[in-house]
Amino acid sequence: MSGSKIYTAAIIGCGDIGYLFDKDIGNELNSDEALTHFRSLNNSEKFRLVSVADINVAPLNLIDKQTGIKKYDDYKKMVEELNPDLVTIATNDESHYPILTELLKYKPKFVFCEKPLAKTGKILKKYVKI
Repeated sequence: MSGSKIYTAAIIGCGDIGYLFDKDIGNELNSDEALTHFRSLNNSEKFRLVSVADINVAPLNLIDKQTGIKKYDDYKKMVEELNPDLVTIATNDESHYPILTELLKYKPKFVFCEKPLAKTGKILKKYVKI
């Protein structure tokens, strides 16, 4: 990243590491303490968090009470409509690789994927032809 460009960011997965670990820190979203991708991106001077996606509406409803960012229950629709520069994948471990594979079709500038990328070689073999 160079200069003063601000990159748009989106998060797929609003569970513990995506959002929930920080929900009880308080309503001040700019707190220095960050346990999640949501708060880290929200506090960043280089990224502007524009949207989140989750198939579970409960965390989306919590986010709705705190922010005005867009919320989606379908990450493909989110990425298609907003074309964010950075997409963070913070979903359950089993879904990381399939989501990443699908996400790359949209050609984001950056992708951050929570670990592990895949839990077993079987998952990789299903998606990667070696």
